Amino acid sequence: MQDKNIIREIQLEGIKMLHRFDEICKRHDIRYFACDGTLLGAIRHNGYIPWDDDLDVGILREDFEKLSEVPKEEWGDDYELISPDMPDIKHDKIFPRVYIKNSKIQSKRDVENWIDPTTGKAWNTSVMLDLFIFDHMPENKSDYMAICKDIENSSKKYISSKLKANCKFSPNASFVKKSLKRMYGGFERMTKKEPWKDIYEKHVNMIKSSKCGNKISCYYDNYYHDFYFEEEDIYPLAEIKFEDLMIPVPKNYLKFLTKAYGDTYMEFPPEEDRYHINFIYADLGNGKKYVIDPIPGSLGAEK
Repeated sequence: MQDKNIIREIQLEGIKMLHRFDEICKRHDIRYFACDGTLLGAIRHNGYIPWDDDLDVGILREDFEKLSEVPKEEWGDDYELISPDMPDIKHDKIFPRVYIKNSKIQSKRDVENWIDPTTGKAWNTSVMLDLFIFDHMPENKSDYMAICKDIENSSKKYISSKLKANCKFSPNASFVKKSLKRMYGGFERMTKKEPWKDIYEKHVNMIKSSKCGNKISCYYDNYYHDFYFEEEDIYPLAEIKFEDLMIPVPKNYLKFLTKAYGDTYMEFPPEEDRYHINFIYADLGNGKKYVIDPIPGSLGAEK
């Protein structure tokens, strides 16, 4: 079980990041809304789920494109917006994120599965806010499901083209499977300048070229298959207390939560399931560092 004090320290830094994100969005008339664990936390806990360590925000693609135009200076020295088409190695997902620049976090899974190809060391990332982009979905259900399938495949290709699979540790995947991922990623990096950029842009072009209706959906996680809403389910946005901030949430947030988690979303999971990611190292970028489990190859094991 993850140390609750460390999780709370990460959450406190996340709250500061959310304040900056909220300020920027208001200044530029950009709409966003809490979703996933952040929405559930707001409704069930008036803040973070006690064992959660990141923030989840939904945003329409047109609003994300406005956010992408915000000058870097407005994010200041502490935060940065990273889109999937950027080469930043700490970003391993095909959806964008806001990061605390100087922070470093690492889980056992990171060490066991991925290597930073620029350093040859076990991969690590930073304290983050996930940005899930919602798009107007195709009217034709088969076209919608084709995009869902594409994002599943694209997500796997994205991480393999950016990072090296770690073949030294293979508790969760066979050596052969990781070797094949490594071969694919190596070939992509050798034959293309920025293969992850090509993968992301191909997916975005597929979405934008489809004939879309009034329903909106997010394609960026497996459970989002068949996860879509009428636009009036989301807008106009409502507001809910989250920690010390009032944050926007979908107008019909109960429908959103029910679709995401089922009818029992207000019930707590069993104690043994109350974790998100088990960190083994955390540098919060504010002078506080925690070595939780200095396993071989991890940041905490470095001299």
